[in-house]
Amino acid sequence: MKEFTEKVATTAKNVAKTTSEKACELIQLAKLNIKLKAKENELEEAYECLGKLCYDQITTSAENMALIDIRVDNVRKIKEEIEKIKKEISEIK
Repeated sequence: MKEFTEKVATTAKNVAKTTSEKACELIQLAKLNIKLKAKENELEEAYECLGKLCYDQITTSAENMALIDIRVDNVRKIKEEIEKIKKEISEIK
């Protein structure tokens, strides 16, 4: 009877540990997905701003290539951050 009780206790501990680990993974995935969505929204805003600058460049002959270059660099950085987050997510899954 003692062996049976010890097996049950050990099994219960293992199940609790596994459940806890999976819960932590799910929480981490949720946080990363929220972070990913925020970065994707930031990327959309960066594209919108870049589009406005390009439109102004074309329609008003405004000399804003320096600003456009800055915005293009910003888009590039955001896309890199998105890829890093996606990689983190795939490593957890």
